[in-house]
Amino acid sequence: MWTGWSTLFPLDWPVMPSGGWCGISSVFGPPYAGSGPCGFGVEGGEEEIEFAGDGTPGVKSWLLPIVRGVWMDFAVHYVMSADAAYGLAEVFTCTNSSTWVQARFGETYGLHLATLKPGVNDGGPNSSRLMLYRQAGMFSTLSVKHAAHKVATTCQSALPASYPSATKPWEL
Repeated sequence: MWTGWSTLFPLDWPVMPSGGWCGISSVFGPPYAGSGPCGFGVEGGEEEIEFAGDGTPGVKSWLLPIVRGVWMDFAVHYVMSADAAYGLAEVFTCTNSSTWVQARFGETYGLHLATLKPGVNDGGPNSSRLMLYRQAGMFSTLSVKHAAHKVATTCQSALPASYPSATKPWEL
């Protein structure tokens, strides 16, 4: 499946306090027992969005600097599998530029991982969720904007359009 969306961090977006965290997107399903293995969030003291490929806080598979005040577009290709040899996440981003960029995970562009975690999200169909889920008591209020959320079978159908003239992922 492909999922696409746009996120805007306001100009006054704070730095998360040490030990704090917030989630902005995840793919999740039944039995909904714990953190799913595919999520995007921000950790305390960091100025970066991270993709935590195994769902373990603090384990960072990929990082993207937060850009405040502009739409940050995401397109993510997931192959859902409990077998890390077949499961896959490919991340593409476009942030106020003329081209989409494919995320590198070390020396490769796609990250093979178990996208279905036994007893956590392997009990039925998963869904893509946008959110602002944060550590309890960290801030009394916190705002982020999300737009153009789509789930599709192709990149072309899922791609958000904040930057319509940008080189598309399939043109890279």
